[in-house]
Amino acid sequence: MKKRISLVVGWTVLGLLMNPGARASLVTSLPGGTLIPLPNSMAEIATDPLTIAPGITATSTNPDDSLIGAVSYSFVNNGTWDGTAALIAVQTDVFGSDAYGVKLFFAKPVAGVGGFFNYAYPLLGFDNVKIKAFDIGGNELESFDISDKAPIDTPFAVNGGAFFGFLRSTPDIAAFSLENSGVAMKDLTIVEAAATVPEPGTVFLVVLTLLLSGVWRVYRA
Repeated sequence: MKKRISLVVGWTVLGLLMNPGARASLVTSLPGGTLIPLPNSMAEIATDPLTIAPGITATSTNPDDSLIGAVSYSFVNNGTWDGTAALIAVQTDVFGSDAYGVKLFFAKPVAGVGGFFNYAYPLLGFDNVKIKAFDIGGNELESFDISDKAPIDTPFAVNGGAFFGFLRSTPDIAAFSLENSGVAMKDLTIVEAAATVPEPGTVFLVVLTLLLSGVWRVYRA
């Protein structure tokens, strides 16, 4: 049994070290990330790129119903934000017949991005709230349906909500979107660089040490 355990552990670690991949995950915080100050003055986000911070622009699928600034915002049946912090909001018409979105573009791709979210409940035909990440070619890297998989329930709350984002092992996120159902985001946070990945030579030495250790234990058993 000891022989088998030693070999299994050795090969498992070997597989993890030799195949790091571009791992990604949904996160509920980004420790060590950079908080991006958003402009306090209210402005509409239109189809033409709007610079919202150095190296970051934003566009909207509907120029009349997306905004940015330090303004109070009602989520109807899910509380309010009081305007003490600048936000990005994606409004939806009262009957839910249109679904809108805002996309943020990064001049330099990042490894992680997220923010503090809330939204109006998906009622009256509102589409579910989603966040997505894209690479520099516009290809979708990640997608998460907040209202379906991690619903935010803050009726009558002031400044309630939850943090969501994506963190990848390589800085390949060139754009990030929030979509549908009266969603808003504040506390935009980015992680510019991924965690350091060991050099191939270092990985080889670690793997060799583990394998030799496993062989020695088998020999002695």
